[in-house]
Formats: sequence, C-alpha cells, structure tokens
Amino acid sequence: MGGAMLSSLLWMTTMIYWCFLTGEPAVESFRTVPKSVSVERGSNVTISCILTDATLIHGTAEHIYWELDGDIPIPKEYYTVVSRNVCNVTLYNFTTPTSNAICYLRKDAHRHLIGRSEIRSGFSPEKPRNISCVFYYKKNLTCTWDPGKETFLPTTYILIRRMHGLKEMNCTTTTNICTFFFPDIPFPGLYRLKVGAVNDVGTDESEEISLEARDIVKMDPPKVELHISVKNYFEVTVHKPSLAPPIINVTCSLRYRNIQSTEWTEQTKNITEQKQNFEIAGLNYVTNYSMSSRCKVPYALWSEWSAEQIMATQEGEPSSKLDIWRRITGPDSNRSRHLYLMWKRLEDSKANGKILGYRVQILPEYNPFLQEVINTTDENLTVAINGDSYLISVIAYNSVGDSPEASLRINSAGEYALPHVGDVQTSIQNKRFLVKWLAPNKTVKAYVIEWYKEPELFSLDWKWVNNDTDQTFLPETLEPYNCYTISVYPLYHEGVGPPVSKQQYFLQKSPGEGPKVKLKTFWKDQAIIAWEEVPKDKTYGFITNYTIFYKPVFESNFNAVTVKAGVRFHELHSLQQGTQYTVYVMASNQAGAKNSSALSFSTLTLDETDVIFISTALGLLIMLFAILGLICLYKKERIRKVLWPDIPNPAFSNLRTWDKNETKHSFFKAFASDSMIITEDLKVVKLQTSCNKEQMEDPGMNEKNLLKNSTNYIEVPSANILNVEEKETVISSSYPVAYVTVDPAYRSQAPVSQRSLSTQLFLSDTSEEIMSQPTSPLLSNTTLDSTVWENASERDDFQEGVISKQSMIDSGMSGKHCHKIGYLGQNPKENGDSMQQQALTGHCSDGTDELPYVTVGMLGTAVMM
Repeated sequence: MGGAMLSSLLWMTTMIYWCFLTGEPAVESFRTVPKSVSVERGSNVTISCILTDATLIHGTAEHIYWELDGDIPIPKEYYTVVSRNVCNVTLYNFTTPTSNAICYLRKDAHRHLIGRSEIRSGFSPEKPRNISCVFYYKKNLTCTWDPGKETFLPTTYILIRRMHGLKEMNCTTTTNICTFFFPDIPFPGLYRLKVGAVNDVGTDESEEISLEARDIVKMDPPKVELHISVKNYFEVTVHKPSLAPPIINVTCSLRYRNIQSTEWTEQTKNITEQKQNFEIAGLNYVTNYSMSSRCKVPYALWSEWSAEQIMATQEGEPSSKLDIWRRITGPDSNRSRHLYLMWKRLEDSKANGKILGYRVQILPEYNPFLQEVINTTDENLTVAINGDSYLISVIAYNSVGDSPEASLRINSAGEYALPHVGDVQTSIQNKRFLVKWLAPNKTVKAYVIEWYKEPELFSLDWKWVNNDTDQTFLPETLEPYNCYTISVYPLYHEGVGPPVSKQQYFLQKSPGEGPKVKLKTFWKDQAIIAWEEVPKDKTYGFITNYTIFYKPVFESNFNAVTVKAGVRFHELHSLQQGTQYTVYVMASNQAGAKNSSALSFSTLTLDETDVIFISTALGLLIMLFAILGLICLYKKERIRKVLWPDIPNPAFSNLRTWDKNETKHSFFKAFASDSMIITEDLKVVKLQTSCNKEQMEDPGMNEKNLLKNSTNYIEVPSANILNVEEKETVISSSYPVAYVTVDPAYRSQAPVSQRSLSTQLFLSDTSEEIMSQPTSPLLSNTTLDSTVWENASERDDFQEGVISKQSMIDSGMSGKHCHKIGYLGQNPKENGDSMQQQALTGHCSDGTDELPYVTVGMLGTAVMM
C-alpha cells in the first residue's frame, strides 16, 4: 500500500512538472491505454484516449488530437472515434526504438492534456547458444553463452542448473554471464545446464548441456621462484597451486623470452609434489629474460599465467669472430701504402657482454719478427705498410675472454693479380637490392659484397657471403633515391681478388634540381650554352640526357635540342642577329625530368668579322684623309694657286685715280647686278697696235680712233659674258688686248690685299704718266695717292685682285709703255658703245710692244690696250 501511494505521488509530481513546463492544464490523469507498450519492430500499435464525464464539459472525442513526442502531429486519418468519449490512434509499421504518443483535447482555442503512452519497438530474444562453464575449485561455477542478436528491449536471461539428487537452481541476469557460488557447487559431479531468455515481445531457451566438474575445473596461477643463475643458465622452481584438487596430478608449464623479443619458449612438467624445478640453459649472455608459469589438471582447463618476472644472465666470452674488411691506397712516392682496417661491432647476442676493446695483429708474411700488435677501442684502424704481403688478424675481448680470431691477407704490391668475378648484375626485388655475379674459374673461399652511397665513401658497408652462392640480398637499410656503388670481391687462400663494381639507384624519381646554365659565348647568329652537372645527391637517378629549349622572347614556341648525358655544352646555330633569346636546359632520368632556371641573352648585331671589316675600312679612310691633309699642308701654296689663283684688283691700279662717288654709285651698282656672271675659263688674246706715245697722249685719240689704227682684228664671242648679245670687235696694231672670262667659283674666293704673285708685268711705276679719263666709270681723273689705295682696299667689293703701287714697281717695267683699258659693263645694251669706247689715258712704253698680263675683277671684264 505504501508503494502505491508513492507511485501516485510520483505521477502527480510529474504531471505538475509537465504542466509547469508546457503551461497546459491536465484535466485528469491515466486516460490513455495502455500507458506503456512494447511491440515487435515493424508492426502496428493502437493507443486509446478516454474522456471521463468530468472532461466532457471541455469537449468530446471529436475534439481529441494526437502528437508524437510533443512536436510531431499525427495525421487525422490515423484517428478512430469509438464513442463520444473514446478516440483511438493507430501507428503503422512502427520502427522507432522509443516514442511517446500524447493525447490532447482542443476546444475554444485552448488545449488540455489528457494523457500519454510510451511505445517501444524491438525484437524477441533468440535461442542462447555456445554455453560454456568454468569450475573454480572451492570458489564458484561461472557460465557464459552467446545471446544472439540485439533485441533493443529489456531482456532477462535465466541459467537453470540441474544435478542428480539435488534440487534445481536458477541464476537470473540481464547479461550473458551468471555464477553459482560455493558451497552450492558440488565437486566432482555432473551438471545439466540450459539458458532461457524472455522480453515483452517473446521468449526462447537453449538446449540443455551436460558438463563433468573435473573437465571444467580451473586452478589459480602457480608461484614461480628463481634459484640459480650462472652465466647463461637458470634454475626455476614452480609451486603447485594451493586450491588444486588433492586427488589429481597437476601439470605445469614454464615459459620465458628475451625481453627484446615477443616469442616465447615453453617447458612443461608434471608436479607430483608441491613444487617442481625447471632448468633453462643456452640463454644469451648479459640478457634480461621474462618468465611466467601456469598449471592444470588432466583434461581440464589451464590456469591463467602467473605474473611475469624479469631475470638476467651473466657475461661470457664473445662467441663469434668479427666481420672485418679493408681499404688500401698507394703506393706513394715513398713506396708506402695506407691500410684502412674496418670491422663491425658484434651483436649483443654474440658479444656476450661489454666489449672492452680490440686487438689487431699486423704480421709481415715473410718477416714474422716485425709483427706489430695494436690495441684500440675504435672500430677502425689506419696503418702504413710497405709493398710486402701481410697477415692481419683482429679479435674482440670483454671481461671474460676473447672472441675467435678474424683474419685477412693483404696482397703484396707487385703480386700477380688474382681472377675477378664475372659480370655483376643488380636489380630491385621486393624493395630490396639483389646482387648477382658469375663465379670465377678459380676456387673461392668466400665473397665480400661492398657498397657505399655516392659520394660518401665513409658510409661504406660490406657483407661476407659463402662460396656456394652467386647472389645475395643487401640489407633493407638502403635509402631510396640514392646512388650506391656496389662491388664484389672474391676471396682466395692467396688473398683478395680485384673487385667488379656497378652503380645502381635504390628507387628513382625526378631530379631534385635542374642544371645551372650559363652563356659561354655568342655571336650574331650563334651562341654556346654551357651547364653544370646536377649534383649527385640531387639527381635521384641516372641522368639519361639533357634537352636545350630556346626561343626568341617574342615567340611562343620553343626549339628543342637533345644531347647525351655526358655533354656539358651545346652550340646553337641559325639564330637571329640582334635578338633577345630565352633558354633553359632540362635534365632527364628514367623517372622524370627537371628544368633549369631560364637564361636570357641577346645576339650581336655585328660580329667580330664585321667589326674588323668596318674598323679596317674606317682606318684606311682616316689614313687616306691624313695623307691628303699632309699633302695639302705641304703643297698648300701650289694647291691654292691651282684652285684660287691670285687676280690683281684694278681698283689699285696706278693708271687712274678712282672716283669715290663713282665707285659707290656706278661701279658697285654694276657689281650688284646678277647679270654680270662669267661662265667660262680665262681666255687671253694678244693684239698688235701701232700706237705711239704722241698718239696715246693725244686727247683726241679715243677708243674708236685707236681701233681704226689697229692692224689686227679679233672677233671675241659674246657668249663668254652673260647678257651680251652682240659680238665685240677689238682691233689692235701693236699693243695686246686681253679678253677675260672668269668661272663662277672665283666669286667666292677670299679677297687679297697684295698684288698678284704672277711674274708678268702689268703697270708702270711712274705715276706722273697716268692719265685719267673723266668719262671712265672705273677711274677718276685724280692721281691714285695713298688715301685712294687705302680706301679701295677697305671695301669688301674691291678685295679681289687688288694691286698696290709697290706691285707696279716690283713688276720691273723699265721702258715706256702705252696702256689703255676698256671696261665692259654689266649690261652692254645699257652702256652702249660708250662702255666699249671709254679709255684710260694710256701709258706708253718705248722698250716693249706687248703687255703680257691683263687683270679682271670679280664682276667685270677689263680689256687692256
């Protein structure tokens, strides 16, 4: 009764708590049927919601609705209204492990909680099987079984024990193990056992089995005790378990192992008394061992292993000889060789204790009195030897004794070479190096396989192989992607034969870096590209070839050239001159390739030949100009006379004094005209005239009369002077008349202020005899004094062909000469005959009838008579 009241209080508390959380009033409790139900998973389940008369004031069954777990509405089509106050809901194919169906009454926008039902789904239990039991003597009988698949529902298992003459006993549990305790477990005896299983959706039970108690008895582990340990020998005592059945013999087993190993060694003995001794020999020296023991009665179960105990053996002398090898270099200039001896440290199982040192004996084969013994703690030794043969022996020693002697014969320097092995082949099998060779024709004592990682000679390792094999695997410690040099040495009784070596990679991959590229030299259409070899530790395989890629920077496609692995440079041909190129080199091995960094260079616009040719041409041209310059400098006066001959200026003539105003207005006006251009070379025509002094001095003797008295006539074509349309006729009897034309280049020559360098005579040095013609446009009637000369020389127009007074004196005129000069103006039509007839007062000479030189101004033509 007290329990019922407690349940009612608990339910009321739960409902109050639910209303507090949801804010929904509970009209009345326990109105869903059933309150809790378990169903077979996948089956249908129906829940009913019942309204009492007190709740009908809030609504009828038509106002009921359902939810799962308070938040999943159940569709109306799953409802069944049974009566005014009963509404059922059916859930089909229910597979949810656990859920709550909640019933509500809704009316006037209010809902009232009516009740809830817990629904669980699962499976009925399977038949228990594989029942096994263990009889712990004077302790308990424990049985276990296999319950089958998971039921997902609370399941109860009942272990039923039956014995002849005894009442049935049950052991109930919710797991798969159950125990009957002492003293309700008779020994010996036959036990009949079975297991039943039950839950809300079904029941089942196992088959009954029968077990004899002696067959399933199991004792506690025995006690192990160590008595003696001498070097590698143990004596161990195993004590019989205290709870062993007294009437039966007990069998015990002792196991032991090196603590560095997982493999056990086991010994088994029968214990007829309370204890049994076990002797263990042949153990490793100075080694820790773990030991444990277990026991059983005949046909019964073994006990558990006892706790492990650690025991150690003592030291012993080394049991194996050293693995020795050598390297020899030389002889040097002193005929001395260097012997590098190496040996491997003994394994702990062979050292049998701590190795204290090594004793090396070096014995000249034919001079035993020179024997040398060296003690060392290192695992190598370097000594100098001469060219004789030697016998080498090495032993290792510890506190107990010495190892067996390891010996090796060193051949003399001049000894006849022993045969070497045949072709050496290497391959990779099962991720290990396999080395094969051909045996030599001579009987071999053993083989030594030597290998080291390039280029680290100090990493050298070796292995001794029996003479009855021609292949061996190298250790698995070799590193991938490294190059190893592998050598095979045959060992004879006479000594060590020469090696046969081969290089091999233990796995390959693409090179770790590309070659370093540089530009060796280049021309306008060629270039030599060089590169350095990829470092050995970065090749990760044998380099098979190099590929050179190059292209102009403005192109997208590369040109490619492949060369052999031993090539370190390549010449590129047919390049474009004056063009920038990009080039890189790719190193390839069997597993892949790696590119170098890009290199840029530009070809030359001109190569060395072009530069030499141009430089030579420029040098020759400069030399030619230098020679011409020297010639011009040395012959400058002669060249000047040829190119720019000195022409006397009539403005400085003493025949007449120039009128300043006339010069400015008439003469220079004529000069300013572009029509007076002389186009041909100078031409001189000599004429003779019969003029005498009196006639020349006669004022009535004019140009026309003078021409009439001439005995010779020369026709001068007017084409020699521009704008001259008519021909001029000059008649001379005794004095020469010159007709002159001047090349246009004479107009640009620099004016000179001295007389012509010509040796021809021109004017008289007697100024008193100079007669002026008032009508002359060139000269005035005044005498040419120094002022007139100076004024004339200062004018730019009169700088060309200027003649000084002194020039007339220097001309060497010694006689009386009669001179008349006529001027042809710039425009013969404008000047008319007056220009041709204007004459200067002549200068008559008694001694000479000819005037050898006549001058012409830059822009005028003078005729002298």
